[in-house]
Amino acid sequence: TEDERSRMLLSKRSHEFEGNLDLLCRESNVKQLKNLRVLNLYENQLRSIDGIGILGKTPLEDLNLGGNQLTTLPPDMGDLSNLKTLWLDDNHLADFPIVLCSIKSLEELRMSGNQLHFIPQSINALSNLKTLALDNNKIEDFPMGILELPHLENLWLRQNLLRELPDSLSELTVLQTLSVSSNQLSSLPSSLHKI
Repeated sequence: TEDERSRMLLSKRSHEFEGNLDLLCRESNVKQLKNLRVLNLYENQLRSIDGIGILGKTPLEDLNLGGNQLTTLPPDMGDLSNLKTLWLDDNHLADFPIVLCSIKSLEELRMSGNQLHFIPQSINALSNLKTLALDNNKIEDFPMGILELPHLENLWLRQNLLRELPDSLSELTVLQTLSVSSNQLSSLPSSLHKI
């Protein structure tokens, strides 16, 4: 029988997952999750989410993978074509997972508390993004691809290693929140008053 739930809140159940999603991502289980829109897997000591692409067969819109031990994301992550909100806070990601740039439906991406040094230009593919949180990483250069996100309203870059912000920040015409405290900034661009 089909599971009627649209939300599954499975945080802090690491003893059941044993570091991966094998249990959840079985074909037989996913077939029953025809209504799944919200999945919370916060703080489960997940080291791998291989197989997560099968959840692309559900209408999954909100996925919380925060507080785990992820160092990479699998290629099939891009199969989550309905995903609007993705939480990857407090993992061990050192490289920005390029596969995220193929999830065009994303409106909110939270990657604070990782080890990211660099955000690729290809982030500009996330044209529906409204909120981007990259606090508490190791980003040294302002991610210029962000300037091409037409709907970006909230940008958090606190506690990084930024030395300067581009004058072209004013291109983010719908930006409402810009948080850049606790960086290595010695000045702010004169264009900021236009935001």
